[in-house]
Amino acid sequence: MVRFDFYVIERQLKIFGLLVGTLVAVLWINLAARGFADFLSGSQAIRLLLVYIFYELPPSLYQSLALAAYASTTYVCYRLFVERELWAMQSAGASPARLMRPFLGFAALIAVLATILVHEILPDSSAQSAKIKIRLQSDISQFRVKPKQFLFPTDGVAIFVGDVSDQGELKNVFIHTGSDLDTRRVSHFAKTARMTKSGGDTLFEMSDGTTQLWDLKDDAIRWLEFEMIRFNVSELAEGLGGAPSLAKYATSLTLLRQLREDDISEIERHRIGVEIHQRIAYVMAALLFPIIGAAALILGAALRVRLFLPILASLGVIVSLFLLGEFLEDWVLVSGTTVLQLYISPLIGVLLTIMMTMMAVNLRQLMKLNQ
Repeated sequence: MVRFDFYVIERQLKIFGLLVGTLVAVLWINLAARGFADFLSGSQAIRLLLVYIFYELPPSLYQSLALAAYASTTYVCYRLFVERELWAMQSAGASPARLMRPFLGFAALIAVLATILVHEILPDSSAQSAKIKIRLQSDISQFRVKPKQFLFPTDGVAIFVGDVSDQGELKNVFIHTGSDLDTRRVSHFAKTARMTKSGGDTLFEMSDGTTQLWDLKDDAIRWLEFEMIRFNVSELAEGLGGAPSLAKYATSLTLLRQLREDDISEIERHRIGVEIHQRIAYVMAALLFPIIGAAALILGAALRVRLFLPILASLGVIVSLFLLGEFLEDWVLVSGTTVLQLYISPLIGVLLTIMMTMMAVNLRQLMKLNQ
């Protein structure tokens, strides 16, 4: 039995390595390509580009880890049934709960990898990547303004320009500022705008417009008309482009140390708590996704249905849990409610896994009684 467990885990690891390598490569190229335009817009060295691409690798792994774990487990479990190996194990007396053991072992390995990734590697790489982007966008005069297109010179900043005159004046300009961690979003609308230099800083001047302030916590919108407003682009990039002081750029150990400080505000304390629990919830999802796939297939085999049906069912469950988790993250962050709500999605996954395994065990016992 132990030899069979290692055999199944080995097959899962091989498929997982292939899938995660493919997904990471695709996502990595996509993330790096989005930043590549920033390097083309300025006179940046190739070395800086290569460093930026390197730091984009952990975010790519973050996005593909849980999905690759689920796909590899589901594929291997399906093949074991098709090749009659799991049927042979059941005939030898192995219960559905016993058949789950190698899949649980593989999921535990994935959870360890996810823990190291989200608590240590990802925050550091994201901070280094943010520093490079701030360095790139500290002078927006190098950024290519394209009319009738949304531009994102840095995280938390969106710019839209309706047209550009022959003299370089921007017309019908829209600027939106606010990151995911902010409970207040600001939008500026102006008929004209231009970029100027003052004391070595790049200033963005907007004329004849309106400012909209949206407070998500109070769900209130306020309007203010202005004749002219100026932005220091360097400060804008550093303030909203992901300053490394933000919670998502700090390791979990650093965040726990910050929570012990007395001078930290309640808002910042809540943001740090949400960030830590989001990371824990991600690890739980990486643990549960492959287990759900295996449990659904084992239950489907006990029900004697076509195996593609439990695969579709498990995929639907995982997508639903993912969407529920995304909704709860936004809700907890904006509303300021307890962070324990972040664990509703993983808790549902645990209950579904236990329920499917118990159903498979009970069905097997009923089949034995009927025989």
